[in-house]
Amino acid sequence: MLISIGSRLDQVWAAGVSVHAVALRLGFRELEAYQIELATVEVVNNAIQHARRGPGQSVDIVLAASEGMLSIDVSDDGQPAPTDWLNRCVRKSGDVSGQVEADLFESGRGLAVLNQIMEEVTYHRAAQRNHVRMVRRIPEPAGLLPDA
Repeated sequence: MLISIGSRLDQVWAAGVSVHAVALRLGFRELEAYQIELATVEVVNNAIQHARRGPGQSVDIVLAASEGMLSIDVSDDGQPAPTDWLNRCVRKSGDVSGQVEADLFESGRGLAVLNQIMEEVTYHRAAQRNHVRMVRRIPEPAGLLPDA
């Protein structure tokens, strides 16, 4: 599913509502769907507030569900993020520390929130666009849970 909004803060709510609805349809509980919405809105807000170069830009959000995982890819054509610092602060798959880097308390508190909500958060720049990918495991339906 593709959601594309103008690079304006007054359009972010529409992306958040759409992501929330998709999360609910995939079986996330209400609180989890809200957390996923919050993470997406945080990334979209950052793209608009920190990367935007001028009017006429867009932010694209692509949601995909595959192999039991929800992935949310947010991309924009704004200024590049400081990749080295950002990639030290985001959570990679398999990083179980969950510890918040000390420098996130001064700048990048949103990244700390993303690390708590999502299982994986990565950033890269390609084709003159910023790309943030967030991944979270989709809950198994209650009737399909393995026996304990």
